[in-house]
Formats: sequence, structure tokens, C-alpha cells
Amino acid sequence: HLISKILKILVGTILSTYLVLLLVFNLQPIKSIWINKIEEVITQVIKSKVEIEDIEIGLFNRIIIDGIVIYDQRGEQMIDVEKFSVKILLRDLIQKKITLRSVLIMDGNIQLYKELPDDAPNYLFLSELFTGNESSNNPFQVSVESLIITRLNSSFDNRWISDTDKLVSKDHIRVNNINSSFSLKHIDNDSIN
Repeated sequence: HLISKILKILVGTILSTYLVLLLVFNLQPIKSIWINKIEEVITQVIKSKVEIEDIEIGLFNRIIIDGIVIYDQRGEQMIDVEKFSVKILLRDLIQKKITLRSVLIMDGNIQLYKELPDDAPNYLFLSELFTGNESSNNPFQVSVESLIITRLNSSFDNRWISDTDKLVSKDHIRVNNINSSFSLKHIDNDSIN
């Protein structure tokens, strides 16, 4: 009986401490600090400006971001997502690894383009993040295990070519209301070529 009482007290203490920490992290002054820190970390990882409207720390390492905007390296808005939810392995952050167990992207817009024929596309810096390209100089190892996309609009434009009234054009592509689910098991900068 003594061991079961000790275990109940220990489990109760751990759960209570966890719930109190969740409440504290979701208070507005603390949220502002978290928003600034997460913007800073994402900006450091992708080397481009990021803005976050609001954040909620959820149970079991879930981070929910409402209103995230990612700019390309020319300073133009590239990704605008209403809700971004990610379950992250916190213990990996100590080892400079970012392991995203599950990622949910909901209600967003992505604008991809090439300015001129010889220019790199505006999304190249993000793709280099996952391909392990030496020029990305990324101090973090990033991996994604599951990706769910809901109500996403995406476009790609070769900006040096004028938009025509053609029904289909490889130079100006628009895809609306994308809904997908990907189980990647484990995808990181060593597993994409």
C-alpha cells in the first residue's frame, strides 16, 4: 500500500506541475516572450523574416500558431497560414535537432515564383533546409514525420512571362483548396535528394 500511495503522489505531483506550467506558458505576457523567441528561432533556421500573430502551447509538446507569415529572401510574403500546429520533440532541441512529429497546415496561401530565367526560385532557401545543401549553413537538423494540409491555395509564376488567358500554363500555375495527408515516417536533410 505504501508504494502505491507514493506512486499516486508522484504521478499527481508531476501532472499538476505540468498543468500549472501549461497555464503559465499560455498567459499573455509569457505568450509574447514565446512568440518573439519562436520568431527568432525560425528566422535563424530559415534565414528569412517570420511574423507570428498568436501562439498556444498545448498538451504533450504541441505548439499551435495562429497567423504565421514567412517572407522570401527578397522580403516578399511567400507563405501566409491561418493555423499551423506542430508536435515537436523538445528533447531533440538540446542536440540542435528539430523533430516535427506531426505538422498541420490549415487555411493558407503560398506564392512561389522566379523573377528572371536565371534567378533561383523564391522557395529555394526552404528546400535547401531539407536537402542538406552546404550553402544553407543551417545549424539545425530538421525532420518531419507527418504532414496534413487543409484548405491551402498555392501559386507559381515565372514573372518574366506575362500572364495569358490560357486555361493551362506552365508559367502561371494556381491550385486552390488543397487537402492532403502525408505520412513521411522520417524525412530529414539526409533522406531527400
